[in-house]
Amino acid sequence: MRKVLIVDDELLARRMLKESIVWEEYGYSICGEAANGKDGLEKAVQLRPDLIFVDIKMPVMSGLTMVREIQALELGCEIVMLTCYEDFDYVREAMRCGAADYLLKHTFEDEDLKELLRRIEKRIQKEENRMESLNLLKENVFEKLISDTLSREKIRGYVETGILPALHSHYMVVCIRMQKQPTDTEKEKFIENFQTDLDKNVNKMEEWHWYLSSMKNRELYLLLTSPPAPAGYVLIAKPGIHVSTKFVYTNLKANELESHPDIDGQIQAIRSGDLKKVAELCGNVLETVTIPAYPVIEEIKDVMKKGGALNACMSGSGPTVFGLFDDREKAKAVYENLYGGELAKQVYLTTFFNNRKSGR
Repeated sequence: MRKVLIVDDELLARRMLKESIVWEEYGYSICGEAANGKDGLEKAVQLRPDLIFVDIKMPVMSGLTMVREIQALELGCEIVMLTCYEDFDYVREAMRCGAADYLLKHTFEDEDLKELLRRIEKRIQKEENRMESLNLLKENVFEKLISDTLSREKIRGYVETGILPALHSHYMVVCIRMQKQPTDTEKEKFIENFQTDLDKNVNKMEEWHWYLSSMKNRELYLLLTSPPAPAGYVLIAKPGIHVSTKFVYTNLKANELESHPDIDGQIQAIRSGDLKKVAELCGNVLETVTIPAYPVIEEIKDVMKKGGALNACMSGSGPTVFGLFDDREKAKAVYENLYGGELAKQVYLTTFFNNRKSGR
């Protein structure tokens, strides 16, 4: 049963939509409703509906803004705009932002809604089939790469089409090409030396693994997989200011810095899955320039830390701030504190990709 979320500030409009058809007969169930875009966005993140009906004009957060936020969060749901005749300019903008369809409020007939659901179902099934095929293809690519049954043309094609990205969050594909066609002896010697280097420089890194294909003509392929990230939550907040990267680096007095982040310690903490150690070692020397110029960054950090963040740091040259949490409820409370407030214009709560809790 697919889940439906209804977001409209008019109680009558929500009730009319809920009671117009027997949703279960069409494979859908109403999982929730909200009276404004802010509450609707939070419920969308929490409930993960397959389909969201969103009114264009609402208090606190408009439907158009909600659509943009949903697309930025990549929730993977279909969005239908609830609109009146005079709102079509907004509908067109919403469609450009990622909405799939629209429905006229108060005037739609039951058959209009049924036909819309049929269109939406086709879109959902098409995307599900595409993702299923893509995932199966990726699994097969890895198996074939490791078992050495892929041609170099196939591998290159997969990389170029994005099915197998050369660089990914937790794996990397490397093609090694020799300058000239080697003899069998040269092939064996090269692979032997290369494997020795891999054993020396990769295997000592806990939970990193490598897989090496045999050499075809002048090429062989290396697959490197990285360790999973620690389990935890990341709160990201961006104030409504612009920071010039050139300004920050121009004014950075590198020779006066008293300390630098412990990168080696960070790497070890990530390998061991120690989120508290990762947070403890977080640091950014560029804060010495950006924060005095833009104190709001320090204010956001303070809010995160007082709310239970293990640590909070500025990202890059700013102005975005991220906080690391080991408690979801604390992270959510700080998210709600910052969201819609004066300090941050954009706020997101997420987890690490490839984390230990969700598996490898």
